[in-house]
Order: sequence, then structure tokens, then C-alpha cells
Amino acid sequence: MPEIDHICHFCGDSIDPRGLHRHHLNHDHSDNRPENVVDAHPSCHLRYHGAGTGRRLTEIKKLEALIAISAPREQARIIDALPQAMQNELLHRAMSRVSWD
Repeated sequence: MPEIDHICHFCGDSIDPRGLHRHHLNHDHSDNRPENVVDAHPSCHLRYHGAGTGRRLTEIKKLEALIAISAPREQARIIDALPQAMQNELLHRAMSRVSWD
């Protein structure tokens, strides 16, 4: 059986299948339809989501800190007022910190 060639959605270069990330185009991590999930280099994927430097990561970290010190009702109000993409990013970051052991 021939190996499937993995191409990064963001830069167009080939990806070693052992190191690829899967990016959800609509940011809904429960939507795993083939047309919604694309391959990405880890660095391209993290850059897209604003990891490393940039204003978006700073905004996310400030929101995480604000949510962490807020009462549960206030947390829900803060999150509900955010655009859906920002809500998805917060969820993605929170889920990446969960231990599944």
C-alpha cells in the first residue's frame, strides 16, 4: 500500500507523517469530517494560532488570567461575549493542558 503524501495546508510543503498536526478549518474540534480537517506542520499550525509572539497570544493569555480569577457566573459571561473563534481557541488551549491518562 503506498504511503499517503501529507502536504501542509499553510505552506504547501510535504510533512513527515510522524510529526504532522491536524487543523480544524472551522475550529470545531468535534467536527472531524475530512473536508474540515487538514494537515499542517507543527510550526505552521502554532504560528497560525498565534503561538510564540504576537498580539493574539497576549490577548488569549490575558483572557485566561481574567477567567481564572473570576467567579463561575462571570467566567461564563466573559466567554459568551467573545467571538466564536476566540472561544474555540480558549477551549483548544485548555484541552491541550488536560491529562488523558
